Amino acid sequence: MTALPSDDFAAVIDAVPDEDWIGGTPTLAVMTGLVSYIDEQRASNPGRYAIVLVTDGYPQDCPDSSIESVAELAASVANAIPTYVIGVANPPFDDAPDTVTNLAEIAVAGGTEQALVIDTGDPTQTSRDFASAIDRIRGSAISCEMPIPAAPTGRSFDKEAVQVTYGAPGADRIELRYDSECGGNAWFYDDPENPSRIVLCPDACSVVQAESAVTLAVDFACEPLFEIPK
Repeated sequence: MTALPSDDFAAVIDAVPDEDWIGGTPTLAVMTGLVSYIDEQRASNPGRYAIVLVTDGYPQDCPDSSIESVAELAASVANAIPTYVIGVANPPFDDAPDTVTNLAEIAVAGGTEQALVIDTGDPTQTSRDFASAIDRIRGSAISCEMPIPAAPTGRSFDKEAVQVTYGAPGADRIELRYDSECGGNAWFYDDPENPSRIVLCPDACSVVQAESAVTLAVDFACEPLFEIPK
């Protein structure tokens, strides 16, 4: 996996002999490879993963080129790995075929409801629309609530001794305070009497979802950190 932007792709393409080139859109192969990669990564890097499939059309020129097969794969992992779809439409020339409408089937199967379709023809606007689609996906993919993890071995859960922090890799983590009234960067329990989930307040949720790379962490303190109003 390679962070973007990167020149690595040009080097890989240049290394393929002309006689070995095969055209087409290998969507099922790409999705299968990504699911396997995520399964491997999850073993050493637990966390929330999602697939963002960016394509200019339907699968074609491969042993299995059906939308249905891709949708079945997306549906089989949707609970653990949602699939988001960005369809890049053909430029607006006469008789340009519609190759993106049916991509919605993959998005629905992947648990994300709809494909985001980007028009082409104006490169500047296309770039803006793509950035907007990525931001929209980021906001959906980063959840603003999470289940309360199990307490460390040998300890019982104390709902007033919980610390919630967030931060990007390599940066200092920022603590969110508990506030059932949601004043600013804060969080609260879904049920103060018998909590099962931690929920970020709107301001904190907006801050977290605006980050390009962020993780949420829940830690258990040895003593109470706040008091839940009775």
